[in-house]
Amino acid sequence: MLYFIGGKSQVGKSEIAKKIGIQNDHISIVHTDMWRVWIPGHDPDELGWPRITQFINSNKNQLDMLVEGVAVTPERVKKLEDENTLRAAFVGYGNEEYVNAMLRYAEAHPNEYLYKEEARRKTAGEPSHRENFTEQVSGSEELRKQAEAMGYKYFGMTEPPSFEERIQPIIDYLLYGSYLNHKGFGMLQ
Repeated sequence: MLYFIGGKSQVGKSEIAKKIGIQNDHISIVHTDMWRVWIPGHDPDELGWPRITQFINSNKNQLDMLVEGVAVTPERVKKLEDENTLRAAFVGYGNEEYVNAMLRYAEAHPNEYLYKEEARRKTAGEPSHRENFTEQVSGSEELRKQAEAMGYKYFGMTEPPSFEERIQPIIDYLLYGSYLNHKGFGMLQ
């Protein structure tokens, strides 16, 4: 079985994959970031995707695999659907309040990546993540439309509940095909 988690940058895809890997040691995790090809003037995900699909195709009958990253798009997953048993979920920013919650969390946790990255950006005179994340809220709506048009489940990250409570329905959907939302209502796909 192939599992895919696609979505916006910094929304929690890697953390979801890590949780799935911890709970299911028979599932190999593939992070698309490690397959990017950096050539100036070219999309690194576009250049790296053929390498990712080659890896998937060479290993698909040997192991269950979860592929996560920004490079995972509804269109790319759809092209793999005919030859593979798969389940895909796409994750985006549900609203700007989630962005605010992420930045508040970063301010309160100086050892976390986002805090360190914000400090680095400030020192380098670069714009804050807030600008980037705010743009990604509108981009998430486009991702939702694309995912749903192709028959895939989309999860908009909102605040509250806690991050753990927000990601559990995504994990349940990927592994079991159904999930409970944070209010406990069952959703069967």
